[in-house]
Amino acid sequence: MPILRFTLVWFVVFVTSLLHAQQEPQYALSQFNHLIINPAYTGMRSGTSVLLQSRQQWIGNLGPLGPKTYAFSAHGSKKSGIGNACNF
Repeated sequence: MPILRFTLVWFVVFVTSLLHAQQEPQYALSQFNHLIINPAYTGMRSGTSVLLQSRQQWIGNLGPLGPKTYAFSAHGSKKSGIGNACNF
């Protein structure tokens, strides 16, 4: 029984050391890019808008290993009142 318990503990410790968590993107700069939060914003203004955003967290603590979020948005409207949008 102790061998089984030791093997189980060793397995759990080994497997959990290999796991990496994913973080949900945080759009702290959403006041500049309304299209990320609300797709109905497409075509609200005349002309074309292209926006590229970047956010890097915990620069001082983790350096280049900290979480990074990138967002690209482009939207515009046609004369007929139909909006076109692209988000990545």
